[in-house]
Amino acid sequence: MNREAPLVSIIVRTKDRPILLKKALQSIAAQSYRLVEVILVNDGGCDLDTGALQAILRDIPMHYERLAKNTGRAHAANAGIKRSSGKYIGFLDDDDEFHDDHVSVLVGILENYDYKVAYSDANISFHDFDPEGREITARIRRLFSSKDFSFQELLTDNYIPLICLLFSREVLEEFRGFDERFDIYEDWDLLIRIAAKYPFFHAPRQTAEYKQWSRTLQISQTPEFLNLANAAHLKIIKKHKKEFSDEIIRDLVHIRRTIRDKDHHIRELGLRVDEQRVYAAGLEKSAKEKDEIISGIDRAIREKEEHLAGVRKTLNEQESHRTSLEKRIQEHESLIAGLEKTIQERDVTITGLGDLIKEKETLIKSLESAAEEQRTRFVHLETELRAKLDLISGLENAMEEKDKKIRELDDAVQERSGRIDVLENTLAEKEILISDIEERLHEQGSRMAGSSSQIREHLERIASLQNAIAERDARLGDMDNELANRELRINGLERQVEEKDSYVTRLEKMKTNLEHEIREKDTDLKRIYGSRGWKGLLFYYRVRDRLLPPNTSRREFVKSSAERIGRMVSPKRDNFTAGAEKGGQDSLLSPVKQKIKKIVPPSGKNTAPNPDNPNYIKVLPSDDTLVERKKDKFIPAEMPECGNGEKGEATKGTVLVAGIYLADQKNAIRHIVRELDKSACYDVVQRWIALSGDAPSDEVQAVTFMKAANPQPKFVLLNQLISAEALEHYDYLLICDDDVILPENFLDNFLLLQQKYDFALAQPARTRNSFTDHPFVEQLEGLKARRTRFVEIGPVLCIRRDAYPVLLPFDETAHMGWGYDFVWPYLIGQAGLRMGIIDATPVEHSMRKPVNNYNYDEANSAMHKYLSMTPHLSKEEAFTILESYT
Repeated sequence: MNREAPLVSIIVRTKDRPILLKKALQSIAAQSYRLVEVILVNDGGCDLDTGALQAILRDIPMHYERLAKNTGRAHAANAGIKRSSGKYIGFLDDDDEFHDDHVSVLVGILENYDYKVAYSDANISFHDFDPEGREITARIRRLFSSKDFSFQELLTDNYIPLICLLFSREVLEEFRGFDERFDIYEDWDLLIRIAAKYPFFHAPRQTAEYKQWSRTLQISQTPEFLNLANAAHLKIIKKHKKEFSDEIIRDLVHIRRTIRDKDHHIRELGLRVDEQRVYAAGLEKSAKEKDEIISGIDRAIREKEEHLAGVRKTLNEQESHRTSLEKRIQEHESLIAGLEKTIQERDVTITGLGDLIKEKETLIKSLESAAEEQRTRFVHLETELRAKLDLISGLENAMEEKDKKIRELDDAVQERSGRIDVLENTLAEKEILISDIEERLHEQGSRMAGSSSQIREHLERIASLQNAIAERDARLGDMDNELANRELRINGLERQVEEKDSYVTRLEKMKTNLEHEIREKDTDLKRIYGSRGWKGLLFYYRVRDRLLPPNTSRREFVKSSAERIGRMVSPKRDNFTAGAEKGGQDSLLSPVKQKIKKIVPPSGKNTAPNPDNPNYIKVLPSDDTLVERKKDKFIPAEMPECGNGEKGEATKGTVLVAGIYLADQKNAIRHIVRELDKSACYDVVQRWIALSGDAPSDEVQAVTFMKAANPQPKFVLLNQLISAEALEHYDYLLICDDDVILPENFLDNFLLLQQKYDFALAQPARTRNSFTDHPFVEQLEGLKARRTRFVEIGPVLCIRRDAYPVLLPFDETAHMGWGYDFVWPYLIGQAGLRMGIIDATPVEHSMRKPVNNYNYDEANSAMHKYLSMTPHLSKEEAFTILESYT
């Protein structure tokens, strides 16, 4: 074998069919191409003797994947793909077989031609199983299908069996394998997705055996399966409906007409066959009549032979008559020979008619089989067309409703525009009148602004002017009354307009007000939290609380002294100092606190750790100030800048990191603490809980909030940790496990992208070598982030401040957090927020296998109880990508 020959992975899915599985593996062992590996996926079936199976494969290696329960064909295939390592990947189910040259033919094509997918042809064979003798016999074997590649044909007919295909690994990874939402037709869905981008190479050569069984053994022959197949067929059409062009629909209609014509032709052939049967029946009747004649002749011959015996006796007695009697005997013998010849000719004719009847019956059976296939395909096509017509009808109705609504809105807009023009003209007239009055008053004021001497000289003139002004004021009063009346009329008109459009206007105003209020709050909070004054006040409070603890005599003494000093200061102070004097230093922040209270209410469900509980030992850092950050941090070019890098200037916000580390097990807590502490863009405070041991280093000890001697549920501990912190001081809450490997500059890159895409709840994607409960969270190469309806409860997630009231405190009904990730998207959606997964900053979670440190059944039971009493999304609704960002 050439050293450069590629490795081929054959994925074999099996469940409870060990006898058939052995035959399938024997067909792999017989391949002429030997650089092959077998990935055997047991989809929740019976136990298998892997040693005996490996013996069948001889030098071909086998990797065995046992699934705990039956997860379906698509999931089993995806599990095999993940386990495989070959350059090319093929599939063989346990009831099918390869021919000896199957792999070599397809590998030769993919190696020598620029194609990513190749397929051959297969024979379809119908088998029966004898349960007593446990033998399998083939009844019929014929070519299944041999069609060159056509994407249009593939959209309407699943004509390529999965066993005939060989895929390049890169194309399966590009399209993320099989869609696990399909119970059947998962292979058809995969082929449509791939074929939309890459053409297939067809090798017209039979290299595989596609087996069909009796109705008692073949699931696909049962009525239940046919119902599932129809539903799955409709699901395929709905998913790929955008691929159905007008030409395809036209061809489907043409095929339907063709099938109808063929059915009519088949009925005509059936009538002809019936006529031939009638004719054959007539021939049989004629043959029977001739047989009766021959029987009569035979009886006559026997009677004549008896008569001849008498004649011979008479000849003995009368020799004189012998000559004449012999002549008559010869004549009779000549007649008998002619009759025998006639009988032989008729026997040949009857045999030919029998053969002809058998040929006709064979033709009738083949025509009936073809008719049945055509009817089945017609049913599928008719179902597809009906679904298409329903979809088109629905779209047309929706378009008509939208057009009607647009026309109504246009009429309303035109009517309102006319009324607005009238109101604007009236207001313009009022403004002109008011401007004229103001000019006159200004002139009068100018005339009255003369010197004091002139005023004394012209008192009489002033009196007369005052009288004139009074008259003019009266006139102005009349004009004001008239304007008031006009305004009443205008208000009446405006009320009529508002009454007609009140509902739409009210909703638009509410929406605008809410958006404006939210923007104002966000702007105020960002400006406040990003200001030097706010950070200086935070520093002042920390120093004050350390030097002057609350509720102590020292605190009261300093406060009273400050008040006395304040009373000694001059009362000519600005409003800022006066406010501080009235309410003390805390009153300076009262507007800020009011805004924070609106956004982050105090936690009310869970309490802080109880210092009297012997399971908890409080270990707070000796220095409660923020750790100093390095100035020379690397920030990727595509990320937003976060100021000049100076600590305390132009930072993006504050972050509280909360987590639990298992001190008695393998963990990455040192790496995590160091990496999160490297942030150049955010002020980071870390609070960790140590379980079953001490901190591994002084650096970790400095951020350890408490120690728990006995294990406790994860989110119960996190609630206690969070409730002890003032969350209003933090823009983000980062929940982190202790067994993850974070990439370089993780926190800055992750949070800047979360901020850029406006995610209130976010998580980093997981690397491909990580343990995953849901493949949905694996990193998608080529994407920076994606907006989703799913964020997992671990190992790393981040909650933005505006989502605190929505998600916190954690509901302790599900004490291990199972089920949160299906309730969170519902709550986030109700709050009008966004959530998503950041693919550009994946984390590795491969150090410890999940569910090793707590009871699976208890956590699962708590999850079901939690979901039964809480609104949530289903898996199908949650595992959805709403937007992708590259």
